Amino acid sequence: MTNQKRNNLNIKKTGLLILVAAIFISVAVSCSGYSNSQTDLNTADNRNSEDTTFGNSGTNELGLEQGSKDETTEEQYPTQQLAHSNSFDSNLNLAQLFEAFWTSRELLQDNFFEQPVDDRTLAAGALNGLEEFLKENNISISDIELPTDSPTAESTAKKANTPKDLIELFLPFWETWNKLPYLELPEGTSPTTMMRQALSGMIASLDDPYTNYRDPDLSERWNTTLSGEYEGIGAWVDVEAEYLTVVSPIQGTPAEKAGLLPGDQIIAVDGVDMTGVDPNIALKRVVGQAGTKVILTLAREGVDPFDVEIIREKITIPLIETEMLEGGIAYLKLIRFYTDSDLDVNNALKELLAQNPKGLIFDLRGNGGGFLHTVVNISSEFITEGNILIEEFSDGYQRTFPVTDTE
Repeated sequence: MTNQKRNNLNIKKTGLLILVAAIFISVAVSCSGYSNSQTDLNTADNRNSEDTTFGNSGTNELGLEQGSKDETTEEQYPTQQLAHSNSFDSNLNLAQLFEAFWTSRELLQDNFFEQPVDDRTLAAGALNGLEEFLKENNISISDIELPTDSPTAESTAKKANTPKDLIELFLPFWETWNKLPYLELPEGTSPTTMMRQALSGMIASLDDPYTNYRDPDLSERWNTTLSGEYEGIGAWVDVEAEYLTVVSPIQGTPAEKAGLLPGDQIIAVDGVDMTGVDPNIALKRVVGQAGTKVILTLAREGVDPFDVEIIREKITIPLIETEMLEGGIAYLKLIRFYTDSDLDVNNALKELLAQNPKGLIFDLRGNGGGFLHTVVNISSEFITEGNILIEEFSDGYQRTFPVTDTE
């Protein structure tokens, strides 16, 4: 494979090899859990990690996952004025809830490329995260007056284990947080929801396109694309539209067999109207255990809304595609840098190069990223010597990734 590969790839120098590649490198840090009342940090100093992932457009995504198991605290929120008995109750354990929040702040302080990170900016961003959520839901806190026996912002800050040197900076944030129990929040909104809003706002305050927050739902979806398998109906969907919208059904899946078409809007799931429902929530209703049934109500241009009954299956996502195009051009498309993508690309290249192509198109358009080690190995199929990339940390430390043997 190696000699043939090297000889064929030499046509790159004549301009006949077309390499469409956009490989962006960054660091992903993952935090999981409170299911056992503890935090499991997958931070593993990135200088030594072999399973670093990178995201769409080189995004440094903080995949922080938090549960909502609560424990009793000494200081309790007053309950006599709680609106609709929302879940900001007397058993809320702020120290546990905000553990991932403060860990994220530490990660930013230690790893963000542009140093120093201004804690005033982070505090303002966290507050903005809460305010933006309330604004989006047409909720005002300007008229809320806390009862005299409610916790002070400083006492709440201490209960949340706010670092001592940050308490004053975060007082406006905790003043707003203390008002949340008295608001009529959207159904399903929990303290965890609001903590994540604050965390998202804190990350966004850096105004850096390569740094953002990935909540557990996005993290799970991302991991699904890396594993290549999930249970559901088998369709690419758009969660940014008004309704969950079909982008395209995956070939051979229940979605295709049921006749779903690009542009179909899922306006109800099992008879439950999805109007005004976050498409991400609608998506949770659509996916499910293989062998179970789901009824989708579709809105399609030119016809009245209609129902489609689909039996969910285990779906294998086609993450790699190959074909020979006219003119003797080999075509290879990679959707994600998933766990074994380097092995699959190696095998695909063997098959394609055995047909003596005049050139090769390596299509990475829409590739959302994946595991760094697979990027290095795949790049080594085309680069014969030197470093594939150099990763530089905020303290100036550089980690090199040399060409690997792909034979």
